[in-house]
Amino acid sequence: FDPHRDQSALQNTLWQSLWPEGGVSVFVAEKPRHVVAFLKDFLFDANQAHTPVKALSGGESNRLLLAKILAQPSDVLIMDEPTNDLDMDTLDMLQEMVADYAGTVILVSHDRDFLNRTVGRIIACEGKGIVMEYVGGYDDYVQQSKQWRKQQESQLAAPTGKASKTPATVSASKTKVKLSYKQQRAYDLLPQRIAEIEQQIASLENELSDAVLYSNNPERFKKATNELEAAHADLMKTEEEWLEIAMLAEAIQNEA
Repeated sequence: FDPHRDQSALQNTLWQSLWPEGGVSVFVAEKPRHVVAFLKDFLFDANQAHTPVKALSGGESNRLLLAKILAQPSDVLIMDEPTNDLDMDTLDMLQEMVADYAGTVILVSHDRDFLNRTVGRIIACEGKGIVMEYVGGYDDYVQQSKQWRKQQESQLAAPTGKASKTPATVSASKTKVKLSYKQQRAYDLLPQRIAEIEQQIASLENELSDAVLYSNNPERFKKATNELEAAHADLMKTEEEWLEIAMLAEAIQNEA
């Protein structure tokens, strides 16, 4: 994600920009999405799909660039000052995109709030050629860095005059720990997702309870049966994910 926001082929439409070779779908996380539906995820109206790129505002151009990045299969995203010149809607969307990304995100940013909301580790240059890795967001880094510096000062002031070797990572165990942005978002949204899956299961079970469904429409019966099996598996996975985060949130609350 380039801070220069390089844009080529400005005469192309948004649709052509996302799919220059033609077609109606893009693959996101190995799943097909219709181009228009994908553009809606990035706050574009359906009628903007055929709008020339050159007609976009600055914020819209940024959103299109993010869409193009996500439309490409990848395991790693490298982002250089991605929050520069973003409006609030696009910034919120970027935070969600980073939180939901299945791979590894490496980013450079001066936006401390953005770092707090997205990253799980910070690599910081501490001077004199020392590079440290800290667990957590920016606020966690500030606390842990102060703790590490105090340890270094006390070791240097010891009678032996010898300091211990610098650890590769400073643990967050003695500092205030909190849920990451991704964990907090999942903690807030997963209960609704669980309720939706349970409603889907109830609807499918009601449909399959029809005694004549199999004889009248065996294809639909088979499809509904497969959907019900997948929904039960999805429910179990989602409940386990929420329970894990809930236990972590409770542990953090007890330590506070």
